[in-house]
Amino acid sequence: MKTNTNIFALLAAALTLAACQPTDLVNERTIVYTTDTESATVHLTTEAEFDALLDRFCNFAEEGSTVTFRNTALARHGSGTKESATYSTTSREDMKNWMRRMEDEGRTVTVIYEKETGIWRGTAYPQNPDNPAKGLRACRSATASLSGILTPKK
Repeated sequence: MKTNTNIFALLAAALTLAACQPTDLVNERTIVYTTDTESATVHLTTEAEFDALLDRFCNFAEEGSTVTFRNTALARHGSGTKESATYSTTSREDMKNWMRRMEDEGRTVTVIYEKETGIWRGTAYPQNPDNPAKGLRACRSATASLSGILTPKK
């Protein structure tokens, strides 16, 4: 009987601990991005905001724009790799996961979507490339409000 009491106490403690964990981890990022129609710098403070921005990038790509982005802090202190990485998939979620991994490595990422084939294509450049896509170096670095950037399309 004492063993069952101990197991229930451990389970209750684990559930209490899990309930106290934050639902959205804080991971500040400053993302500089360009598309065919806009350029901006966005400061994000949560993973949910970053996920929403990745969704927005996918929306831009689905509309026919080339999207290029980088985390300004990580780009300066990237993984040190000298190689570019490429990726293609038919899954939007897989592409978002790949973009997240490449951003975590401090790479500059360019994404396109081919409507005819339904294929997402991404290229990740080591740290700060010389010219990953037209416009990134010419970015106006306009600071965008999160409400304007992260509001879903209607």
